[in-house]
Amino acid sequence: MRIGTTLAVISAASQGTCDSPNPPCSGDETCCEDTAGWECCVNQATYCVAPRGGFATSTCCPHWTVGCTVGSVGCCDPATPWQLVGQSANATEGKKKHMLGAKEFADFEHAPAADAQVAHALFVAGTFTQALTALTFDMNTGVVSARKTITGPVKEYMDKLYGESTRLFAWEPVSAKFVFVDSDRTAKGPDFPLKLYTIDPTTGDSTSVDVSGAKGFPSGLAYDEAAKSLVIGVQTSSTAQFFAVDLKTGAAKSMGSVARGGDESSKSFYAAYISHAHNGQAIRVGHAAVTAGQDPGVSATSLGESASTKWADPALAANHGLPVTVHTHPAGGFVSLAPLSGAGKLDVVSWDASTGKADIVAALNNSNVPQAYQTGPLGYVGAHVQGSTFSSLSVSLGTAPYGLGDKWAVATVDLSTKKVIQSPLNPQPSALGANAASLSGFGIPAATEVVV
Repeated sequence: MRIGTTLAVISAASQGTCDSPNPPCSGDETCCEDTAGWECCVNQATYCVAPRGGFATSTCCPHWTVGCTVGSVGCCDPATPWQLVGQSANATEGKKKHMLGAKEFADFEHAPAADAQVAHALFVAGTFTQALTALTFDMNTGVVSARKTITGPVKEYMDKLYGESTRLFAWEPVSAKFVFVDSDRTAKGPDFPLKLYTIDPTTGDSTSVDVSGAKGFPSGLAYDEAAKSLVIGVQTSSTAQFFAVDLKTGAAKSMGSVARGGDESSKSFYAAYISHAHNGQAIRVGHAAVTAGQDPGVSATSLGESASTKWADPALAANHGLPVTVHTHPAGGFVSLAPLSGAGKLDVVSWDASTGKADIVAALNNSNVPQAYQTGPLGYVGAHVQGSTFSSLSVSLGTAPYGLGDKWAVATVDLSTKKVIQSPLNPQPSALGANAASLSGFGIPAATEVVV
């Protein structure tokens, strides 16, 4: 049994067969078998990946990841790392299905401090059952002023995940809502219908609307603040296609397409996966050879009728690896969280692939990606840029066994003065430590005036 809600990357257990008269999996699961046994992949969340490399059993990988031979679990997100490829392990945990609804903590709300600088985060958290909850907190103190359990269509969507965590949802700062698009895999395929979801973190309310004008799985998802559009990337066997989705109607407008090429030797093979979108460009930071974690770089796809993708070598800050978050720097280039080589600790770095220049903006204290028990680094961290301030949500590691002392913490960095403030969230999203609460989104309302 696993501790927490990190996406269940599950290896086969030898007990039964997919071809038995009484198949072991339910109607919303797919039986995934290898020579060692079988496992059940939750259709809405995962798909079956055969044994590969050092991963001797089949794996249920998230739909937005690629089965790979590296990392802690062998499921690689081509655009936003949720496992560090420098770590290797073979996941052996079993699946436990959870119906959402019960809450580890009761919802609450009280007035934030008069000088509070408000931010919002989404977590999948719980002890015995998991629910998607929104926290409202002060970025300079970490004090949580409200917790809201998400209701409505997104609650129904999460029920189909059986407690699994999610990719990072996009943030629209003007309306101060989380937004995302996903395919409904409980419907009849092969072209599963797309739905647009919105979440109001201040109330817990959510909405959904059918997406028209686009089909296929949204491999990439990002909100372009400059263009004021939600950008999704979908792919066929030959092309990566891009759409801007209207947040009110769900109407998708084509933003062009690029040829993927035949395999990973093509730098546009994973162009549909998006790390960041800004001013009509879709950026991907990652590896060209995703399955082997090799050939790091940055792809920039200029969207429009004549879409095109350019690849550049990464600009890495001294002794740091590829960024795990990507946002536009107000002075040009990008600003990110990046892991210290060999240690995994996250610092704030600025970089520009067009010039090759990269610098360490601020060394953070005990800022890390989540740590899954008996698996290693696994899970997303969040970041946002508001004016001249960079903010992030990551994990401060404690000394208690089983990760019980790990805490989600917010950091704010003034990009001009380099002043840093770090504070753990209080209360935490889970009493069992940060590895029992997976991050689904982080954002700062446009109305929040951030001062560090």
